[in-house]
Amino acid sequence: MGLLLKSSLWLGAVIGFIFGLIYLVPFLLFKCIIILVFTLVGAMVVFYLKKNAFVGILTIQDGAFIGGVSGFTSAFTAMLVNIPFNLAIFFSLVPKSKSLTDSMSDLGVSILIILMFMSFIAGLSALFNSFSGLAAAYWYEKTENPQIGPENDILIED
Repeated sequence: MGLLLKSSLWLGAVIGFIFGLIYLVPFLLFKCIIILVFTLVGAMVVFYLKKNAFVGILTIQDGAFIGGVSGFTSAFTAMLVNIPFNLAIFFSLVPKSKSLTDSMSDLGVSILIILMFMSFIAGLSALFNSFSGLAAAYWYEKTENPQIGPENDILIED
């Protein structure tokens, strides 16, 4: 379980960092959020771990766990990469006529809103990516372990 957690965290953080850099391009933002939140990260991490033989037999519960952890980590990391850029825009838009205390109050409210948004998106990402990781693990389970049916039974005579 420790290997699954550590590898899910690291791979999710790397993917989140890449998406965080892509988030800086304004017209790609919506497409990346849809890709990141709703589908691919959990399945990508499960496929990577299985392809490089980091995990052996992967159950459906393990796939959901890997997908959820990597989805949460990737969304949170992508937002953390994007925060300095958002704060630079915030400070450039603050009117110079405002006092320092007023602008710091606005900054505190902005940080609170950003943290609430980050936690909502990260939770949503964990939910949907746990399903995609579950689906990827289910696919691996069905392709690697074919079920023995009545047509494949071996009859032993006494």
